[in-house]
Amino acid sequence: KFVKSNASGTSLYLLSHHDPLKQMETYLLTFKAGGNSEDFFTEHPGQEFCHLLKGELVLKLEDLTYRLLPGDSIYYNSAKVHSIVNETGKPAEMLWISTSGPL
Repeated sequence: KFVKSNASGTSLYLLSHHDPLKQMETYLLTFKAGGNSEDFFTEHPGQEFCHLLKGELVLKLEDLTYRLLPGDSIYYNSAKVHSIVNETGKPAEMLWISTSGPL
């Protein structure tokens, strides 16, 4: 289910039924060339898991930078400052799973 797009052309799709009692949400993020995670990735209590399905993305996690290629995954505390950008001229797709607070 389409949720929203941001100004850079990144789109967010909910992959499961929304339920306020769930402890995690599953999404598909599609990044156009030059797209970013603005309006999607914010600091909050909980954890996040990202798995790159297609393309190449750069994830910044506080002072660290990771270049993700298809098949790469990353798991982190979502209270840390984090963002993603597609620095390539090709689209990218990422599975994003987020918890809303500590389990």
